[in-house]
Amino acid sequence: MLDAGLCSPDGKSIAFIREYNLWVMDRETGKERALTGDGCENFSYGQAHFSEIESGLQALWSPDSKQLLTVQRDTREVKVRPHIHYIPRDGSLHPQLEEVRRAYPGDENVESYRLLSIDVKKGELVSADYHPMPVLWVWFRFFQW
Repeated sequence: MLDAGLCSPDGKSIAFIREYNLWVMDRETGKERALTGDGCENFSYGQAHFSEIESGLQALWSPDSKQLLTVQRDTREVKVRPHIHYIPRDGSLHPQLEEVRRAYPGDENVESYRLLSIDVKKGELVSADYHPMPVLWVWFRFFQW
């Protein structure tokens, strides 16, 4: 049912991602409710760039289980480019081509993250008073210092 959910410190709730939005489930009753509703493939909550490889919610509960700190990933304006999987995940022996949104140094539009906190009880989102953080993942992947 839940894939890679994050249990709250008090053990009463589990946060998880469904259709690019954040949801929370009451562990006692099993009742689920959405914390966000405008998530989409290129504007998703709780997923970082490495989530394509490692699944799971990128979030942190407050110690009192009342707030959820997370990110909103924005790739809406990032160029779509070809990407070759030389060792495909499905175990086949032939390289596979996939179209992905990926920014490179010098691109005008890059992937970015917005930090936000969610009041779980009220469902209110509060953005951090901070500019969206740009990500050029290619530097981290190929040029490790």
